Amino acid sequence: GPEPLGGEQGATGSCAELPNSGNHVGLCFPGGGVGEGQTCNPNAPRGSVDAHCQPGLSCKPDDAQTSKCRQLCTLSGANGAPRSCPGDQVCLHDTGWGATGFCTPPRLQCRIGDQSACPQDMRCHIPRMWVNSGACHQTVQLAARDGACTEDRNCPNGQYCYDRTRCRDICTQSCRQGERCYKWGNDDELGYCIPNPPPPPAP
Repeated sequence: GPEPLGGEQGATGSCAELPNSGNHVGLCFPGGGVGEGQTCNPNAPRGSVDAHCQPGLSCKPDDAQTSKCRQLCTLSGANGAPRSCPGDQVCLHDTGWGATGFCTPPRLQCRIGDQSACPQDMRCHIPRMWVNSGACHQTVQLAARDGACTEDRNCPNGQYCYDRTRCRDICTQSCRQGERCYKWGNDDELGYCIPNPPPPPAP
């Protein structure tokens, strides 16, 4: 199950669930020496003990430039031993797949449509479109609204990278003229604004 390692005798790493594994298969990652709430660097070489988090923690954005170690947690309904978050923190997903999440404080919890939810120069990342609940993430080479992009992190708050070429709006019901709100499932809270299909050719 998605139980972070660290409590077992001799354990020195963390276990992360593999996507599409049925919540039963994971990979072990070496642990570092940085404690919960302390500054870490997710881009540091794997052997950098002073840059990576201790077992059971994950390095997540804390503001536009800094990341800190946060406790891993078990998402609701997942297999394995449950692990909840302390205090008013909430267990949120990072990718939309698997059973492990990370504990997120209120100031970094967000919803699409609330543009003031994230600190300056961060964007609201929604990993699971069927629920309007996500975490504030750092941006990468931030584009202007409707600007060119290669990934979601290039786009401003409330937009996603359509076809890895252009930022378009995330929607709840309607979109701008010439676009429609596409949802994967009928019960999804959020969808993607995509161009309307071209009209059929004249007979």
